[in-house]
Amino acid sequence: MFLWLLSLLIFLADARKSRQVAVSLNADWPTLPISPALEASEFFAEASQASFWEFAKRLTRSADEEKLATTNAVLAHTLITARTMAPPLYHTVLEVSLDTRAFAPAVEFQRQLSLSSARAVDNACATQFAKGQAWSVIMWPGAPSRPVAACTPNDLDINRRPTASTASVPAAVPAVVLNQHDHVYPSRPLSPDVPTIYLHGLIGTPSFHTYHTALVAMAEEGNIVYVFRHAPNPERAVSPVTYLRGFGVTLDLKSMQYNSLDDQVLGGDEDEEEGAGDEDEDDVAAAVVSPEEEELNGIYFNTLLARHPQLSTQLNELKEQFELDNKEGSDGDTMKVWDMKHLGLQATSRIIAAKDPLKRLGEISSNFPLYAKRLVTVPVDSKLIRQAQNVQNNVLKATRGGGRGGGSGEASSTSVLLNGQSIKAESDGFNIFELLTTILSEATTSARFQQLNLPDPILSAVKVASQSGATFGSQIADLIGLRIDTRSKSKGCIYFLNNIEKDKHYKRWPKDLRALAQPGFQLYPVRKNLYTGIFVLDPTTEQGVQALGALFKTHSMMIPLRMGLALTAASGSGNAALVDTVVRLLVYAKKKHGAKSSNGFLSELSKQQEFPMQLNHVLAAYARGLKAAAGSWTEGTYVTEAQELLHPDNR
Repeated sequence: MFLWLLSLLIFLADARKSRQVAVSLNADWPTLPISPALEASEFFAEASQASFWEFAKRLTRSADEEKLATTNAVLAHTLITARTMAPPLYHTVLEVSLDTRAFAPAVEFQRQLSLSSARAVDNACATQFAKGQAWSVIMWPGAPSRPVAACTPNDLDINRRPTASTASVPAAVPAVVLNQHDHVYPSRPLSPDVPTIYLHGLIGTPSFHTYHTALVAMAEEGNIVYVFRHAPNPERAVSPVTYLRGFGVTLDLKSMQYNSLDDQVLGGDEDEEEGAGDEDEDDVAAAVVSPEEEELNGIYFNTLLARHPQLSTQLNELKEQFELDNKEGSDGDTMKVWDMKHLGLQATSRIIAAKDPLKRLGEISSNFPLYAKRLVTVPVDSKLIRQAQNVQNNVLKATRGGGRGGGSGEASSTSVLLNGQSIKAESDGFNIFELLTTILSEATTSARFQQLNLPDPILSAVKVASQSGATFGSQIADLIGLRIDTRSKSKGCIYFLNNIEKDKHYKRWPKDLRALAQPGFQLYPVRKNLYTGIFVLDPTTEQGVQALGALFKTHSMMIPLRMGLALTAASGSGNAALVDTVVRLLVYAKKKHGAKSSNGFLSELSKQQEFPMQLNHVLAAYARGLKAAAGSWTEGTYVTEAQELLHPDNR
């Protein structure tokens, strides 16, 4: 855990010139020209490690000296690269994240880890670190010695494991260890004893590319575990600090100027008026406002006229204009209750009609009393009124689980909904970074749905279903997330290995649901299909066969889970025809011989050891499975049966 210090700089302008207060919040984290690329990589790592490595590969492949020269050039190159691998919503969130420096803490954390690694090897690669070049540290599992530095790709010798003589050297502190925030290249080590190589550098740079190419080859061969960490050097920074955005600052101001004033109501005494004339005219005007004078749109015109008589013509014209505007806006100085009926919608109409809606929103929200009297005359479209009513009803439904028109008072409160989820924007704990994380999560879910290539009507139905029901947005949904029932209308698409309600395997289990009320530390066995798991796998691949074996082992352990299989060919495997054969044989076995035989077929298939799987392996598993289920002496009959099913013309 590293310590970081935030410094708050407050610049107060001269009160006579401006009443604005400028607040700048920064942290002592270096900002480099390549910082946008580093923070963008952490953005993709938030989605998945695979996305991080894909972004690093694409950014480095198309990078050159010109694209990495300045911050603007790096930002442009980063956004262009992101467009090639992220949907539009991802790209919008990425731009906001880079603007708010949302992932600057993650990059700084990686930098602190790099500093720890450098100290662990006695700064052996200080030259490379100072130049912004990549360098690495080799760590052997269980080795008591300190890690070994590999400052160039030529130093990557994984065979120089520390010997017994060097093992007695005390380990450096802090030790170089893997943590959950590291970027580990996806690979399968040959053994647990392979070394771990920590690469420290800047993605996109030539030195990173050289190192990365060598380490990827070694990792894919299973000889190492490849870990990458950002290592920005403060000496090459364009700014020694990082200006932070999205943080709220509370500033309490108290006037320390005390004026001795008489709080009595002035009665117009001539002596007092003459005495007052002896005081400095400007001081009196600044300190005392006549009780008879009323402000107009926040301005005391009599006081201004006394201070600046040379501007009397302009001030009188401005006063007349204000009075005319107020009179036209509300036919009087006081607004009536019925004038406020659609005041919010009238302000909305004015904002929508503006050339710069965002600017107009800021003006009206910051000075609403000033605009209120003029807003009451703005016409409101009936369509806008209906839309506002629908929004209020949806907000009530999502935030309270209530029906249409239920409750009053809450509909007018400030509410933020994100795909039906209520965001507590008014709470003290609200921050823009959690909101961006939530939006990114929603974008990830949306992208996964898009990858299913479902027709638009089905996607719309899923959206409607996800936004209906009293439990959506509740604490339960927050804990378990959005669930989609894939069982409805799925007959023929999903094969169930078991049925807890009907299989004899579970006949001793109680049917009474009250058994669930008993205390327990696992799923309580009840003869009901309460828990269902749908597993999508390719039964012809090694991973799919291993998954089948795990499911049958789970089935034998009497776990109260109904298990369903959706068999499909893995992307790019080229096994579609063989998977189709497995499905046809499975359906035929269940229809003609029963569920015991079809399960036996899959059980034998899960024992397959030779890959890539061939048709003869599938036929052999079919024959063995049905033979065991029927208690037959021979497999030849079932082999012939399968061949006739697959090739009816050869009968």
